[in-house]
Amino acid sequence: MRVTKWVLIGLIGLPAAELAVFMLAVYQFGFLATVLVSLATSLIGLAVLRQTGRDRIARLRSALAGGHVSRFNEGGLFTMLGGLLLLLPGFVTDAIGALLLAPSVQAQIRARIRPVDLARAHGRKRARSGRGSVIDLDPQEWRRIPDKPTARAKRERS
Repeated sequence: MRVTKWVLIGLIGLPAAELAVFMLAVYQFGFLATVLVSLATSLIGLAVLRQTGRDRIARLRSALAGGHVSRFNEGGLFTMLGGLLLLLPGFVTDAIGALLLAPSVQAQIRARIRPVDLARAHGRKRARSGRGSVIDLDPQEWRRIPDKPTARAKRERS
């Protein structure tokens, strides 16, 4: 219910905020200047999306499909989302889109994103242990990596 509530608030609140900001801009700068700035930000958004290119979209799809959450922005997800928000009409979405284009904002978002539990997303069973989560993997999804011997273990063998 909480998610639904926030989605509804966003669906109602964002257009209301966009309209209020547009009206303030018209009052402050005039109708023609406001419309021209809105069109300019849409063109900038289109340019950003074109510059992002198909190769970055393909890399993003492969990173997300392969479950590489640590490479979350490798495909330019934040850049594409910022360009899309700039493309949409409205000054609030333009401000959010411009923020998403800033590398420092992208780094802060990446640092706050927790790794996604891909096992639950794919419907696998999870078990809890005393130390944390255990994810059941199919045999083709993992491989054994031998432990590196410590200096003490090397001395004991000699």
